[in-house]
Amino acid sequence: MSEPLIPVVVWTVGCRSNQADREALIAELVQHDLRSSTAEDEALVYIIHSCCVTAEAERDTRRLVHKARRLNPESKVFVYGCIANYMLSNDYSGYGPWKDSVILVTHTDPVIFASRIASELKASHAATSEKIPKKTLPRAVIKIQGGCARRCCYCVVPMARGPGNSLALDMVLDKIEESFQNGSKEIVLTGINLGDWGLDLMPQSRLDDLLERIQATTSHPEARIRLSSIEPWSVSEKTASFISKGRPFCRHLHIPLQAGNEALLERMGRRTDLERVRRIIQGIMAQERLAAVGLDLIAGLPGESEPSFRKTVEFVESLDVAYLHVFGYSPRKGTRARDMDGQVPKEERKKRVNELIRLGRKKTEAFLGKNQGREAEVLVTGTYQGKPRGLTDNFIEVLIDGAKGSKCPKAMEVGELVRIRLTDMGKSGRWMIGHIIS
Repeated sequence: MSEPLIPVVVWTVGCRSNQADREALIAELVQHDLRSSTAEDEALVYIIHSCCVTAEAERDTRRLVHKARRLNPESKVFVYGCIANYMLSNDYSGYGPWKDSVILVTHTDPVIFASRIASELKASHAATSEKIPKKTLPRAVIKIQGGCARRCCYCVVPMARGPGNSLALDMVLDKIEESFQNGSKEIVLTGINLGDWGLDLMPQSRLDDLLERIQATTSHPEARIRLSSIEPWSVSEKTASFISKGRPFCRHLHIPLQAGNEALLERMGRRTDLERVRRIIQGIMAQERLAAVGLDLIAGLPGESEPSFRKTVEFVESLDVAYLHVFGYSPRKGTRARDMDGQVPKEERKKRVNELIRLGRKKTEAFLGKNQGREAEVLVTGTYQGKPRGLTDNFIEVLIDGAKGSKCPKAMEVGELVRIRLTDMGKSGRWMIGHIIS
């Protein structure tokens, strides 16, 4: 009889790339007599997949370090990824006493990292004899690109993640096929700068080449492929066409636009043709009016005057987008923007964030209104208040009920695809209620 597996808690802060790293790491831990645990107070090891893009994300990481120390002062705490890289590329001042009580691990292969954790614990390196079924995720996240060399003035990602690197095309196709074979219904392709996929490969390739191969080789009738965020200059008309046509691709595009003022964007090292962005969005909506296009926006970048901010508001108001992800500018050590003139006071940044959030809510309500009364396919991802909940391919969160006027007829399995009719908006205006089509 094998020894019980050593419990490990894995917490994740930040982007989808961190989520993909987390799943890959959990799969490797089992090979070293370690198991991922949700019982936070029983762990002997805490692993924190960190983020340092904003001061808030960094604070979240610090809070998790303190939480781990509080739950088990004798545990080993590994801080993995972006903050570790960022701390090692800057001096340690300002990081408090916790920096001496954790083990910093820069971005590395999950196989190597799992082996290191086992070594730190003096755990056996042999695979456990206890059979643990492979966890099937209804939505699998596959990281196909890492790093970024773009050097936007406000961004610490190049320091934290290094230069761009791409997973070879055949390896991407193999991982997609493996995920579908394991029972996943939707795959999210993610990267630190997804649009740069293939530029470092030999021979060089482009994201559209990959999408074309995926379209040609994906034979699973229920397959859904979702793309994570793509920089505005990387979205081609061909990319937009893949998204507009739907299956296997989800009708969903997320663009980290950051601002709607070309002069401000250029100052931040982001030369963006806003009229081209407008044409791309218009082209998608002309082909598929129910497609969801979302934007990232940063309020209060250095040099953003009130008239400059108004240009962003007016530009976004003119676009047919489904939602906004809004962030306040966060000065980060080691970036050029931190030392620029024209810094926007914190209170003004908050004010602008709130205005953009309100605009985003209006956009979302209008988008959900367009979908009201229409049929949709929902991937069940969990439950909420005792009812199944899920996601449409065009990124609508749905609470599933029975046929109109009746209760939900059966418990639904996570990972099940269900045909529903979108009938009502949720009270928050951010999700919808869907009734099963009888």
